[in-house]
Amino acid sequence: MNRRELLKTGGLCAAALIANGCKTLPPLSRGKKASPAPAAVRKPPARRLNVAVIGAGGQGLEVLKSVAEAGDRVAALCDVDRNQLEASTAMLGRRYQQRDIAVFKDFRVLLEQQTTAGKRLDAVFVATPDHGHAIQVREALRYRVPVFVEAPAVRTLGELRLLQNSAKECKTPLWQGICNRTETAFRQAVAAIEGGIIGTVNRVYVWTSAPLWPQGMAMPTDGEPPPPELDWELWQLPHTGRRYREGAYLPAVWRGWCDFGTGSLGSEGPALMNLPFQALELPPPVKVECLGERSPHPESYPAASRLRFTFKGQKKSKAADELTMEWSDAGVRPDIMETLGQGLNRIPAEGCLLAGTRGFWLMADRTGRRHYFASAGNGFVPLDQAPAAADFMPKNVAMPLRQTFLEMIRRGKNAKMSTNLSSSLLETVLTGCIAMRTGAEALEWNSERTRFLRNPEANALVGNLPG
Repeated sequence: MNRRELLKTGGLCAAALIANGCKTLPPLSRGKKASPAPAAVRKPPARRLNVAVIGAGGQGLEVLKSVAEAGDRVAALCDVDRNQLEASTAMLGRRYQQRDIAVFKDFRVLLEQQTTAGKRLDAVFVATPDHGHAIQVREALRYRVPVFVEAPAVRTLGELRLLQNSAKECKTPLWQGICNRTETAFRQAVAAIEGGIIGTVNRVYVWTSAPLWPQGMAMPTDGEPPPPELDWELWQLPHTGRRYREGAYLPAVWRGWCDFGTGSLGSEGPALMNLPFQALELPPPVKVECLGERSPHPESYPAASRLRFTFKGQKKSKAADELTMEWSDAGVRPDIMETLGQGLNRIPAEGCLLAGTRGFWLMADRTGRRHYFASAGNGFVPLDQAPAAADFMPKNVAMPLRQTFLEMIRRGKNAKMSTNLSSSLLETVLTGCIAMRTGAEALEWNSERTRFLRNPEANALVGNLPG
């Protein structure tokens, strides 16, 4: 499904998988506490889908709630942490009256058992740490099950190409969860920028207060036994062999390690950068520059980063032929916001600013719900107080993105919803991750070849490629 259709309707780096042998968990005990009133769900759907969720904690909890509130059934749940499995299945029972959920700690066993012997999975959601996405998504695609993966869909550029090819070969839908795109205010922003409200856009600034986890640290050299409820080797997937150390990787510290995460850029970037990619249909960048210091330890991302991306040859009339995008994290906001802050109570801790020939557009958080408009020479006003933007209000209310995905499956429109992956956005994020790791002042990126020009160090970080 392309961007316009979605807005209108509501819208492997590892050469081999780890060894087999992990078994499904025994039935989980149920607590005997009094159950609260069940959470509200929408009108029961005409056909209730059987859904599997890989990853029961963190973002996985939001996925479970989305599936249950859509009226669909969580048929199977997978997590390497037994305590998290117990907590999540108990929550589904208390809040949504969903029980008899098959539980697994190995996603491969889940897929094998839930797609054979007369069983049918209609969809798989992947909500695990970044390093597991490509392996888990590719395995689900092998079973021809539509997949929805939380952003970022992959950890490396090589994984991106692998998944794109796998989805095409399997003719199976693959969606990425950048959920702000179905927000009414976000859709209005896309339409307004497309309509020329700020003229031709030539500069974009994106910033965040993340990372909220450690980065720029050395790999631990000591370790300890993992807690009994955690299958530590299975959690590591292809990067096995590390010793467990409490607080060094879990629950969210994995984001700062290059082998497991994509740093603050991969965690926050897809949502914060989504507006210019949707409204301007940017191609992949041709150049990325590291404006900050590289990490003193190659195994982790730097504690703070600044990057500049260059895009050329945009087809969209509202994007300049050469456009730059600057990224900063660790609470560093772009200097331009100090002079443009009129009309704002405070400069937001995270945001995306589009600068055009006729004005500015500010998305003030990653949810896509808070927007401000400033015409040339004037200060910012909230979106609902900007008369010029009123003509671009969407005529319909979109379902949340995960529910849109489920509804398209329910209606049997799989062929029309092949993917919503924005290759350009993911390439921007992932080339930026490599620039941070190399500290390169300028990396020239050739998207067609999936290679950097004249930089072997950067190319060594691209990851495995098809064939």
